Amino acid sequence: SPLSCNYTSSTQCLSPLYPSLAFQNVTGVDTLLALDQIAVLSGSNFYSHPYSGSGSGSRMDTILRSLTSNSFGVEASSRDGLPPTPLTSLLEKAADPSSVSGSVLSGYDDEYSDPYLRTRHDNVTRLGSYASVAAAA
Repeated sequence: SPLSCNYTSSTQCLSPLYPSLAFQNVTGVDTLLALDQIAVLSGSNFYSHPYSGSGSGSRMDTILRSLTSNSFGVEASSRDGLPPTPLTSLLEKAADPSSVSGSVLSGYDDEYSDPYLRTRHDNVTRLGSYASVAAAA
């Protein structure tokens, strides 16, 4: 569905506020890596949730799962399908979703590790340690 905007100028939507509407015209993206809840790990692993529309998602998944250190590892998610992320938004907007591929690298396997995600209680003061963020970067 197109962006619903109550008031627009030529370059931005003011209600709800979007400083630019250019995101509606994104083309030429064939691979996307989305990061989700990487600051809050469930255990000592990150998880890869691949989507292989054009095949390169499986290559990206292989690369992600090869990233390990003494502090963490990356495993394939035990769940089929993608969590809601910018990758799912891209697939919804793509003229041909089979031409897009990518992966979601997350700190959870099959459910969010942070029950406060996307609620009014979701804020930076709850993170505690930034070590996992630094490790992921």
